[in-house]
Amino acid sequence: MQEINKNNSFYMFYPLLIAVLFVLFLFIFCALLYKNVAAKAEIQEEYKKLLNQKEAFEQSKKDFKQRQDLILSLSKNLDLNQTVNLNSKDRDFLLLLTQFQKQEDELNSLKNNFNLAKKRILELSFLQSDTILALQAILDANISLDSQSGAVVISSDSLFNESSYNLKSEAKSKLRKVLSEYFDAILENKELSQSLEHIIIEVHTDSQGSSYMYKLDLSHKRAYELLGFINSFYKNDRLSSLILASGKSFSQPVLVNGVEDKAASNRVKIYFTVSHKAIIEKFENFLY
Repeated sequence: MQEINKNNSFYMFYPLLIAVLFVLFLFIFCALLYKNVAAKAEIQEEYKKLLNQKEAFEQSKKDFKQRQDLILSLSKNLDLNQTVNLNSKDRDFLLLLTQFQKQEDELNSLKNNFNLAKKRILELSFLQSDTILALQAILDANISLDSQSGAVVISSDSLFNESSYNLKSEAKSKLRKVLSEYFDAILENKELSQSLEHIIIEVHTDSQGSSYMYKLDLSHKRAYELLGFINSFYKNDRLSSLILASGKSFSQPVLVNGVEDKAASNRVKIYFTVSHKAIIEKFENFLY
């Protein structure tokens, strides 16, 4: 009788535990979403300011060019043999010419810094093309690489049996090779590595069959299975400090014409995020 009561208590407690975990997951998801949206807005605002500065620089340069042409035209008419007898107005013209030349040099320097900063920041948004091509060459039909974001997307069916979170033995060798190349490309790129915020393992499922909570539990277990597998062969303190694992259930399905593509939705996504603070600091360092 006592054992039956214990079982009843367990079944009463288990839904409450699941509900609490679900609320906690929603809270964390909303917090991360809010942080990402706010950070993107901040970067866009900084970028608009920089573009406005560039336009102002270009207009100043245009005005300066017109004035410089006028001053050069006047200065050419001066008789060099009468330099000693220049009146105060002539000396003022020459002084103004020198000042304009200095301003033009400063404007050119600011413009060059702006272009260099923009180029460097764009390089942080994706892996360099040669790295993308090198990685793509070792991928098979079940693995794809997003050339814009640098994310690796793998079909879950190639890694796990249905409703299982244990990695298939036959998938481990290929997965080890692909992820080793991927992590090397990210972590050995000095500038990119210094700006990394997280490297994320994200597991998604389709909506077919079981409930959302069951699929959430399954996707979490698969994510931690992958995390453990990565830690077993890729020993790197930097990676350990950055990597996160997350299960998404079927909260983010892949839609084709508004309909869930179940095969494409059942996937593993491994990607990196860049610190928005690092991006803003790089703009400031190049411009000032």
